[in-house]
Amino acid sequence: MHSIDFYKNLPRLETERLILRRYTLEDVNDYFDFASDVEVTKFLRWGPHPNKEYTLEYFKDVIEEYSTGKDSPWGLEHKTGKKLIGSIHIMQLDTYHKKAQIGFVINREYWHRGYITEALNKVFEYCFSTLQLNRIEALCIAENHVAIRVVEKVGMKFEGLLRQYAYQKGGFKDFKMFSVLRSDYEAWYNCK
Repeated sequence: MHSIDFYKNLPRLETERLILRRYTLEDVNDYFDFASDVEVTKFLRWGPHPNKEYTLEYFKDVIEEYSTGKDSPWGLEHKTGKKLIGSIHIMQLDTYHKKAQIGFVINREYWHRGYITEALNKVFEYCFSTLQLNRIEALCIAENHVAIRVVEKVGMKFEGLLRQYAYQKGGFKDFKMFSVLRSDYEAWYNCK
């Protein structure tokens, strides 16, 4: 599968508590709830959304990107509340080298409840079985201890520190590189 086809046909995935799906314009208010939160966006490449109009324009862009096959995220819908509570993004999907990078964000009201772990496990299953990837990477700002715990919890391995890897929010930041290989995932999954 070519990466354009993947993004054009971004699959709907389900876990026990979540639906991973495309954004819709009906999600703008829910997304703004967490995208405008300074604590939620503290370690992200982008800063807090200043207003709902900004979020609406972002959503229009993403929805257009779905139709053209550009790199676009899944929204995380809480099944019980029918509310968008976060997103997971497969980025830099490289079907030749069979690898991708993953990023995530979640509403602060849902922190520390295992939602991202649950969603990542489903995404890994999809990436390794359906997309036939061999490697998934995650880059975390070195001070983002919560994200680091999450990626370690889903079996990603620390590979090294990338010193002053990116200029972000007024300064050069160190990032930690984590990865999970298909063989790691299969061994970890079979041990569960």
